[in-house]
Parts: sequence; C-alpha cells; structure tokens
Amino acid sequence: MESIVTLLLLSPALAAGSLHPRINNGLAKTPQMGWNTYNHYSCSPKEAIVRSNAKALVDLGLASLGYRYVTIDCGWSVADRLSNGSLTWNENLFPSGFPAIGSYIHGLGLLFGVYGDSGTKLCGSPPDQAGSLYHEQQDAKTFAAWGADALKFDNCYSDAATNYPNVNYQPSTSPSSRYKTMASALAGVGRPILFQICEWGVDFPALWAPALGNSWRIGNDIIPAWRTIFRTLNQAVPNTAFAGPGQWPDLDMLFVGNGVFSVPEEQTHFSLWAILKSPLTIGAALKDDVTSINQASLAVLKQKDVIGYNQDSLGVSASLKRRWSDEGYEVWSGPLSGSRTVVAVINWRNVSRDLTLDLPDVGLQYAQVARNIWGNTVVRDVRTSYTATVAGHGTMLLELQGTVQSGSYPANIFATSTGQKTTFQSVYAATTSANYMLAITFSGSSTETVTITTSSGQTVSTSSKSARVALAAGSNTITIQHTAPIESIQITPPTGTYYANTVFNVTGGAQHTTCGSGCSPVGSKIGDLTPSSNAYTSIPATTPGSKYLAIDYINNDVAFSSSWGWGSNSRNLTVSINDGAPVRLEVPLSGRSSELYSAGKGWWDTATLGVLTSGWKKGENKVVFGNQGGQVQDFSTNFCQRSSLYLYDMTTTTTTTTKTHSRNEDNHDLASIQLEASHSPPSGNVFPVIERWNHPKSNIYKTLATFWGFLVMGANDAAYGLEQHYSLTYTIVSLVFLSPLGGYMLAALTNNHIHLRLGRRGVAIIAPSCHILSYIINCLHPPYPVLVVSFIFAGFGNGLADSGWNAWIGNMADANQVLGLLHGFYGAGAVLAPLIATALVTKVGVGWWYFYYIMIGCAVIELVTSVYCFWDDTGAVFRRDTQHSTGSGGGSLRKTLFTKRSGRITWLCSFFLLLYVGVEVALGGWIVTFMMRVRHGEPFASGMAATGFWLGITVGRVVLGFVTPRVGEKLAISIYLVSSIGFGLILWLVPNFYVSTVAVSIQGFFLGPLFPAVVVVATKLLPRGLHVTAIGFAAAFGAGGGSVLPFAVGAIAQAKGVKVLQPFAIGLLGAIMGLWMGLPGIPAQHET
Repeated sequence: MESIVTLLLLSPALAAGSLHPRINNGLAKTPQMGWNTYNHYSCSPKEAIVRSNAKALVDLGLASLGYRYVTIDCGWSVADRLSNGSLTWNENLFPSGFPAIGSYIHGLGLLFGVYGDSGTKLCGSPPDQAGSLYHEQQDAKTFAAWGADALKFDNCYSDAATNYPNVNYQPSTSPSSRYKTMASALAGVGRPILFQICEWGVDFPALWAPALGNSWRIGNDIIPAWRTIFRTLNQAVPNTAFAGPGQWPDLDMLFVGNGVFSVPEEQTHFSLWAILKSPLTIGAALKDDVTSINQASLAVLKQKDVIGYNQDSLGVSASLKRRWSDEGYEVWSGPLSGSRTVVAVINWRNVSRDLTLDLPDVGLQYAQVARNIWGNTVVRDVRTSYTATVAGHGTMLLELQGTVQSGSYPANIFATSTGQKTTFQSVYAATTSANYMLAITFSGSSTETVTITTSSGQTVSTSSKSARVALAAGSNTITIQHTAPIESIQITPPTGTYYANTVFNVTGGAQHTTCGSGCSPVGSKIGDLTPSSNAYTSIPATTPGSKYLAIDYINNDVAFSSSWGWGSNSRNLTVSINDGAPVRLEVPLSGRSSELYSAGKGWWDTATLGVLTSGWKKGENKVVFGNQGGQVQDFSTNFCQRSSLYLYDMTTTTTTTTKTHSRNEDNHDLASIQLEASHSPPSGNVFPVIERWNHPKSNIYKTLATFWGFLVMGANDAAYGLEQHYSLTYTIVSLVFLSPLGGYMLAALTNNHIHLRLGRRGVAIIAPSCHILSYIINCLHPPYPVLVVSFIFAGFGNGLADSGWNAWIGNMADANQVLGLLHGFYGAGAVLAPLIATALVTKVGVGWWYFYYIMIGCAVIELVTSVYCFWDDTGAVFRRDTQHSTGSGGGSLRKTLFTKRSGRITWLCSFFLLLYVGVEVALGGWIVTFMMRVRHGEPFASGMAATGFWLGITVGRVVLGFVTPRVGEKLAISIYLVSSIGFGLILWLVPNFYVSTVAVSIQGFFLGPLFPAVVVVATKLLPRGLHVTAIGFAAAFGAGGGSVLPFAVGAIAQAKGVKVLQPFAIGLLGAIMGLWMGLPGIPAQHET
C-alpha cells in the first residue's frame, strides 16, 4: 500500500469535440477577430460611430494584426419591415443606409458584420426592432444584399410557448432548431457569411453549434466587473475540448480599453481569451468624437505574441490544469504549433507577488526557452519550475520551447558528475511515496550494480537499471554511484488503488443517491454536503507527508440570470485530513450535456481537479469531504460517484461521489478523488465572501444597526413651526434645508479616505456623533444662524452614513430587497417624525425644539449600536475586502469620477439621486404647508398627509423592493417614474384635500424603490473596487438634493406661492426619467 490516492476519471466526453460534425463554409480557420459596437455603445450605435471606429482599426494598426470584422450590434433597426417584408435600418441613426456602410467598411479592407435575432424582436427592445423569427430566408438574402460578411445571431423574444418573453433560460424547446433554420438560409445566399451563434450557452450548444455556425457563445454576457473573468473561465472549462478550425467557443467580446479593468487585469482578460481560442472582438471605443482608446490598452490589444497564440495553426484550446482556491491562483496550458506550449498562471489576488509554475503540472519537465510575454523577459534552461513576479489580478503568460516531457531527466540538463557519482537536481514528485520507479539509461550497455541515494535518506542498490525509490512531495535530489556514463533517468509515479463512494460514510443530511451512466462505475453519488453534513472514510498510508487529492466532480450549476450579479459557475468543496484545517476547492462547471433536455441535465458529467492536502500519517487516516468556510455561494458543493482513490499496495477499491442542492434545487456533484503530494498547503480566499444580511451571523446585528441609523436620518428634518418661532419667510426657513449641503459635500469628498483609514468603524463613530452634536444645538433653540450651522453637522453625519451603509448593503446578495428595507426605515423615520413633531407643537403646546430631545436619545442609541456592531470593521479590513491599499488610490474619487465609463455612470447616478432625494424631501417637507395653504386643511390633518406620503415611500420600498429584481431595474424604475408623475398630476390638478392626500401617498409608494434600485444598478455597472467611492459619492451628492431643492421650492414659494410645489416636482421627475434612460445600464436582456 502506498501514499498516493488517485481517483480514476473515465471521461469519454473529453473526446467529444472530435466526434461532432462541423460546419465547412471555409471561414474562421482561426478564431475571427474584429470590433463590435455593443460593449461601449450598448444598443445605441450610430453611423458616425461605426465609420470612425472602423477607420481607427486601420489607422491604429489593428486591422493589419487581424482585427477585420466590423459588426453593428443591437439598436440599428426599427419595429416595422418594409412593404416587401424586408428588414430595414433606422434612418435617423444610419442616414446613408447599411449597403453604403458596408461599402465603406469594405473600402477600408475590412469585413462587414451585421446583427440579428432568432426571435420576434432584437435584444435591446423596446423600442421594438424586428427580429428574424419566421423570416430567416428573406433576412439572410437581405444581409447578403447589403454586403454582410458576418452575422451575429442573438436569442431574445424567441420562445413561442411562453409568448416570446425577452429572455428565457429554460425554453420549451432547444434553440438549436431556430439556429439551424438561419444556418440553412445563409448557406443558400451565394455569399460566405460567418455565422456567430449567440444563445448564451443555453442547452449546451457545444454539442450542436459546431455543425451550424463558426462560433458559439458559451455563456451569458460579459459584465463590466472583474468577477466576470472568473465566471466566464469556469464556464469555459467544459467547452475547450470542442474548439477547432472553423468552430470556436466564444467567451464574449473584450472589455479591454473600456476603462473597466486595470492594465494587469486587461492582460489577464486578453491572454485567457486568446489561448482558449475565443474570437477576439474589441468592445472599446477606438475613436469617436469624444473618446479614443488609451495607449496602454491599445498595447494589450496589439500584443503580437498573444494574438499569435490565438491564431495558431494547430487550433487547440488551452485547458485548466490546476487551481489553488485558498492561495488564489491557477494554471491553464495548451499546445502550440512547432512543439511549443503556452501556459497562463493567473493571480486572482489583487496584490503583486511571486508565483511558481511547476512544469510537471502542464506535463513538462524542462524548457530550453521560456518567454515571459507580459514580463518581457526570456529565460533559458528552465528545469522543473519557473518563478516570476505577477501583478495583482495579472497573469504570467509563458511560451515554452524545446521542452522535455515530465518524468524525463537528461543528465546533461539535470545532473552534475564527480568521478563515479552523478547527482540529479530538481527531481519532481507529485506525492510523498516510497514507490516511485526510477529507470536508468546508460550511454552504453551496462550490467553493473549501482547505488541510489535520495534526498529523503533512502539508499538502494540494484543491478537491473531500475529501482523503487522514495521521494518527498516537491523537489528532490537523486545521487547515483556508477561506473558507466549515465545518459538520463526516468521517474514513473506510483499507481494507485481506486476507492468507490460506497465506502464513504455520510453524516447529517448528506446521502448516497443513484445516478445515470455518466456517474460510472458504480452508478451512485453522495449529495447534500453542507457545513453540518459531510462524507468521510478511513484510508491507510505507509508513509506520512502531503498528498495531492484529485477530485472527479460534477457541477452543472450554470450561472444564467445570476451572471449579472455574483453567479460564478463554481461551487465550493473542502477536504480535511485527520481533523486538520480544511482545504478548499472551487470547482468549475463539468457538464457536457444539455442542462435542459439530457437525461441527467448535465449532472452526470464529471471532470477532474485537485487540492493539496497535508497531515497524512503512517497508518489509518480520516478523510472528510464537506463544505466548510467557502461562503462563496449559499449552497454546498457536491461529490459525485465517479470519485475514486488510488492508494498503493491496497487491495480494496472504493469510490466517492457527492451532491448538494442549491436553493433552486440544482445539484452540484463531485466525483473521483486522486491523492498525490505536491506543494505546501494553500491559504487565503480567492474571492471576497458574498455577504448576506443574515450571514455571517454578525451581519444581522449590523444590518439592524444600519436600519436604526436610517430611521434617525429620516426623522432628522421634522422641525415643525420654525417659520412662526423665528418669524421668517419661506426663503429664509429653507436655509435649514440648504445648510446640510455643506455637510453632504464634505462627506462625498472624505468618504473614501475615511473608509480606507478607519473602515466602517469610522462611519459608525463619526456619523452618530455628528447627529448628537447637531441635536444638542437644536435643543438650545439658538439664534437662527446658529441653527443653520447645526444642520451642517447633521448633513455630514447623514452623508457619511448614507454613503457607508448604502455601499455596504449594495454589495450584498438580495441587495434590492435589503436596501428597500433600509430606506423603508428612513421612510418610517420620516413618517413618525412629522407626527411626533406636529403633535408636540399643536397638541402638547411645547416649542419645536422639544422634538430634538427625543432625537438626542435616538442618536445615542445609534452611536452605541453602530460602534458595537462595526467595531471590528477597521480600515485594514475594508482595504482587504475591497482589495485596496492606502497608497494605491484604487478607488480614489478622481478615478471614479473621471474615468470614462465609470465617470459617466457615477455622474448619472449622482444627478439621478440629487433630483430624486430633492423631490422626496421637498414633497415631504413642504406637503404640510401645501395642504394647509393650498388645500385649506387643518394642521393636524395636513400633518397626516405628510405621514401618508412617507408611509407610501416606506411601503413602496419594502414591497416593490421584491418586485424590482424580478421585473428588471431598467423597466421597473421607468414604470415607477411614470406612475409617480401620473399621481403628481392628480395631486396638482384635482383641488380636493382628500384626493390630494391619497394621491400623495400613492406617489410616495412609487417613489420609494428608486433610491435602492439605482444603488443596485451602480453595483452591476461598476467594478467592485469603485463601489464604495462611487456609491458613496452618488449617495452623498444625491443627499445634497435634499438641501438644494427644498430651498429652491421655498424661494419659489415666497415669490409664487406654495402651489408651485407640484409642477416643480413633476418637472424634476421628468428630468430623472431622462437621466435613467441615459444610463448605459443593464439592457433588458441583461437584467436579473
């Protein structure tokens, strides 16, 4: 028996790429390259944009490197076809027409790409644009007549059985039939047209798309966030075997040059897309009236070696070789022509560090030349391992030449000789074992007896030219005493013994279940691994040390709708030895069959990855598989039947298989396990933990503390009776609303610095302290100028808490719902405060300042609860979680506001919130006066109208917070705004106190979810590293609207009367709608 455990992998699906028919239209012998309008211009292309960017391809030298296809994506068409049934373009956007644009592109020596849809409408509708469903023959002829060289064919509005919804990830029938129809139509037009299948990975298109088109999208759209790279690569894993000339897995368009990623991140993005043989389609603005690509990004796109790997004549994709989830890096590798190998080592951590590639991980032992592409270095004679510094989120991209296969050690490369003693260095062992087989090749014939000594202390004498030797995991030396010259040695790792899942015991809810033929050889698996349930067994070993455990897993939890958020196409597994610290593995997708229509829905398809395990001892060892501490998903990893362990000198055969359920009952299965020794144990998470309001448990108390803080903030402005007490005009009273603006702006400017230095602990201390100081001043009912100054302190506290807590919760799972509740508490404060303040003045007969005695008590509770809950959230924790350093400026305000794409989004969100909060506070603050002076209500009844407005906002935030993510933010907020304007018109035009009271309440209901929704949209559109700064700035900037616009209402009311409140608010809501539509946003097909 011995100390390697190997889980056998029987994967006929690996060869599937060579078994399926491929299209033979003579196109895309290497992956297509070009430029597309979508990633930068979304569904808003224009003729001038297309012309300027096409010319830039030539002027910038990109066309000469192979970027030749110029594709106009969604947004080019109109709803109605011509009288003859043909598609046509939007003449306002493309006045010259598509044939003319095609001619212009051809005149530049480029190729013209068009966009269509297999449904009734194009993605990006509304405004509606005609799709090609039921018109494929005519549309194919139309595209050909326009001179099209390529067709990107999308998948929206396509499922007839469900009445053609915008998106359906579980259609009633396979999309393949619709794509077959268009493929046949294109084949008959007499013009070669590259066919790009874009159905988002539904029904695992790798099985049928190669026969129909030249590329197929493997998954949902790339999003402008770093996490999209990990999600896409996890989905690429089961697709790589299907790549080949004429047919390529499409990882989606490139975000290089769009201001989304750092340069190292762009290098990683570009490198992996290239070596996985994805089409390389630029999605950045190369040149238009306001934008030109930066030189650093352009240099990435023009890197000739990387382009060469993509266009290599061998046409074989790289594949995932090793992943260290705890240590945060992984290795991909693939063959190139000329007996070369390309290797990518990805640094998932956002910190520069030295990483080591062990060549045996990619099947090699030696490279005569190693070219480090992004490091711009060349190293010769690389023996067994190569180490280099890799930037945070960067990639070590290597081209290896003159290689020797793993296990082979030529003496002239690895050995030094002294007399009759030869010592081989850098001898690699995958596991600690005494059963490696060493074979010696002499330069001539020899029958002598040799003595072999290993660095583990073993000495062996043999006359057979081979011997069993003991090696420790990692690098070893072997010394041989001999007479005849040695040419080389060969090291063969030990074989193992297979362990079936049936020998594993299960605890808690884990269970053995049967599965289909894909889960061979025993047709069962272990499922439902959670933090409280696991699978365990005892495995003997004859030597102690570290073992590498290779796991046959099954995971077909495909991120479709979740891809816009934190869906990663991965699941978490942990393994521990002898109750030691668990080692984590985040496994990618394994499914190579349809997730909709196959017998096992992809949950019978296995793949293999491994983890390093330490703590093995001589004798029996307890091996436990579970799901401890990953928290990257809220479900556990599964363990499928094909798992098997190979141990030396054992006669038993066992297999392990596991499966768990996510909340939507999808199964995640793990199968075989292969144990071999390797590197030292990894540590640290690859990705930040996705927090929920109730997980970890401490978040429950933190969330409640933020709710209380927002309750206090909502109650802040209830100063009823100021104009009478100080005998002031509307304009002067409105200074109370305006004065917090200074505080809000100070919060916007200092928010990022406070978070980086003090963390959320700083917010928890400073914000409530400012509230307390302001309320103490108010209680003294000081001279009016002092009162105005006191509200500056309140504004700074509000702005800081507003930004801090919005940004924190905005990055949680279910952010719409939790933010709805958070702002619901703000609304609750705004509901209760006017009631209490009005009652104190009108019923009890005390001065307006007595209300702030109550507010002091509330703010003290805010201080105590916030500090207690967030005390451990220091600046160091914040920097770690957001992957900043205090000197990096990673999330600086300058970068957030003035980087092209991020700046646009941040400013649009900021002005959206400026106007929204202004409308909310103006209505809430002036509605009492409006109802008394314009609708002639009694003071108490008018106060109840204000209460109804804030109650409507509160209920709307809570109720519609659950509706918004289901409808989609873009559409939902548009509906809410139109409804708010409608009820605002009723409030304005119907001169009845009771009608106005109801109308303002319903108006508040539809206004309620706007603030939470725009925060969530910002998290979807912006890179994670900018979330706190951008959301913080937008929230604080927006809160300034609560100062400026109520003041403006007061000033106008002084001149024109308070009756101007409603037309003023309606006009602002119209402006908000314009800003909302101006966001590059989440197009309808992209929303969750």
